[in-house]
Amino acid sequence: MIVIALICVGATIAYRQIFPSDAGQDTATFVQGGGGKHHTNKVLSTNPWEAVRAIYDTIGKPYPPATRVEKVCLSMSEEAQVQFARDLGYPDCATAVPALNAKVTDITPYIYAVRPMSSVVPRQNLTIHSCWYNIRGGPLLGSFTLQEVEMGQWLITGHANSPEPCPAPPTGN
Repeated sequence: MIVIALICVGATIAYRQIFPSDAGQDTATFVQGGGGKHHTNKVLSTNPWEAVRAIYDTIGKPYPPATRVEKVCLSMSEEAQVQFARDLGYPDCATAVPALNAKVTDITPYIYAVRPMSSVVPRQNLTIHSCWYNIRGGPLLGSFTLQEVEMGQWLITGHANSPEPCPAPPTGN
C-alpha cells in the first residue's frame, strides 16, 4: 500500500510539473508568471504575413473586446504597441483596438485582404506594408515591422503609417 501511495504522489507531482495549472489566476498574474509570453511559449505566428493578417482578422471580427485587445496588443512589443496607437491617433493600444473595430464596415473583405506575398519566409526583420493590399471594409493599419524571435515566432516590433507612395510588394515564390 505504501508503494502504491508513493507512486501516486510521484505521478501527481510529475503531472503538475509537465502540465502546470493556472487555476485561480487572472490573465495578468498568469502572464507575469511566464504563461502567455513568447519567450517561453508558442503564442505568436510562425509566419510574418500571418502575424499581420491576424491583426486585421482580430480587429475585424466580433471578438469580446478584452480578447480582441489582448490578441492584438500582445502580438506586439511594448514599443510597437505605443507606435501603433500613436500613429493611428490613439493614446494606447488598448484604446486603439476597439476604436478601429468600430470603423470596420465589411468584415469579410477586411479580414481576408492580407495574404503572403512570397513563399520565402526571411529569417530577419521584415516590414509588411498594408498598402500592398487592397484593404476594403475598414481602416488601413499602416506598416508593421516584424522580427523573428524565440521558437521561430514573429513579433511585431515596429509600426509606422503607410508610406506615400507605397513601396512595391516583394517578389518571389
